[in-house]
Amino acid sequence: MRVLGYRVFRPMTRGGDRLCSWAMQTVWSRGENVATCGQPGCGHPPSAHDDTSGCGFNAFAHLRSLRRYLDVQRMEQERSARPIPWCGQEGPSVLCGVMAGWGTVQLATLGWRSTHAEIVALFGTSAMAERMANRYQVTLLPLPVDVEKTERLLGGEWGLSYDDALRLPADFGLTD
Repeated sequence: MRVLGYRVFRPMTRGGDRLCSWAMQTVWSRGENVATCGQPGCGHPPSAHDDTSGCGFNAFAHLRSLRRYLDVQRMEQERSARPIPWCGQEGPSVLCGVMAGWGTVQLATLGWRSTHAEIVALFGTSAMAERMANRYQVTLLPLPVDVEKTERLLGGEWGLSYDDALRLPADFGLTD
């Protein structure tokens, strides 16, 4: 079983279309991605998720949390005059998407972290969103208006919703 989550990606067009994580330099592959630890001296294998390790792929549990995160980033940009490239000449320079995680999964308050992840859908209507959806061979969805309804519709399509995953027994493994 896989659990669904939501995250922000940075499209990179130099050297071929690809998606990167918003804050880290992780370049996402089409299909399955396997976590590695990017923290120098971490010492944790990617499967050893604990509260002190940042290893693995992170996702927000709900679209409303993702939306709040983006709102905070915009406010920070305005407050600090630090440029965050929300829109580029080819459309938005951040894309939001749906991802599925499995393997060792750590559920948290606002989301989850997993050892394996795959991008399963992107949101958007721009040419950039279309190019990236084609590159990653994923579904391109319209920008959600009713986030709760969108989450209900996505639940079961590519994996368990976060709320369903919370109801699983503690020893249930989320493996594919």
